[in-house]
Amino acid sequence: MNIDDITKKNILKHIEEFKRQYFKGHYRDMFKEREERIALFAMYFSREFFSSMNEYDFGELISKLWASEIWTNKDYLVQRI
Repeated sequence: MNIDDITKKNILKHIEEFKRQYFKGHYRDMFKEREERIALFAMYFSREFFSSMNEYDFGELISKLWASEIWTNKDYLVQRI
């Protein structure tokens, strides 16, 4: 499958825009947050954490999920779960 010149040009244009935004800090912040979440959830899902988890820890875990970001009242969400 060959990519025509117009498609290549469009792809390169988007790559350059991504790089420009990344170096401005927009994407860098997004990637930093993602790395922090990965480290946090690695700790949350360790056997040691689960064996000593309390209600507060559970609430923190739920509030850090991307799926819970639509909830403005995360305490309500935790109570519902």
